[in-house]
Amino acid sequence: MQETIKKMLNASIASSAVAAVLGILFLIFPAEALDVFRWIIAILAFAIGGLMLFNELSRRKSSPQFGATVIAAVFIVIGFIFATRPAATNIFSIILGAWFIVSAIGTLRLTMSLKGSTAFMSALLALVSFIAGILLITNPWGGSVSIMVLLGVGLLVYGVSNAINTYVFKSNLKELARRLESAKKKQEKESEE
Repeated sequence: MQETIKKMLNASIASSAVAAVLGILFLIFPAEALDVFRWIIAILAFAIGGLMLFNELSRRKSSPQFGATVIAAVFIVIGFIFATRPAATNIFSIILGAWFIVSAIGTLRLTMSLKGSTAFMSALLALVSFIAGILLITNPWGGSVSIMVLLGVGLLVYGVSNAINTYVFKSNLKELARRLESAKKKQEKESEE
C-alpha cells in the first residue's frame, strides 16, 4: 500500500511541476497562451460536434433526434468561429465583465440595508467590481490577456504549493503508515473485546 501511495505522490509532484511550468509560460506569453486556448476550444468543439453528428447519422434510421443534430451543428459552428476568429476568445472577458456588473448591482442593492463603515466598504468594493466589469466589456482583448496572466499566477502558485505539500507528506509517509497501522491494531483489539 505504501508503494501505491508513493506512486500517487510522485504523480502529484509531476502534475504540480507541469502546472508551475504552464503558469510561468502563461505569465511570460499570455497572448500566445490565449491563442493556444482558442485552438483547444476550436478542436474540442469540432470533435464534440463531429462525434455527435456521426452518432446521429449512424442511428438516424432507428430514432432520429433533430435536437441532437442541431446541437452538433452548433458545436461545429463554435469550432469554426474559434478557429477562424482570434477575437472569439474575447467572449470570456465579456461574460466575466457582465458577471462583475450584475454582481456589483446585486451587492449595491444589499448594501442599501447596511449602515456605517460596513455599508461604505461594501459599496466601494461593488463600485470597483462595476468598473472592472465595464473595463472587461469595453476592452475584451486586454481582459482576455489579463485572465491568462491571472490563470498563469494561479497555476504557478498551485504548482509550487502543491509540490511542497506533497513533498512534505511524502517525507512523513513512513511515520504516517506507522500511525495508521497502530490505529488499525488498536481498533482490531477493541473490536475483539
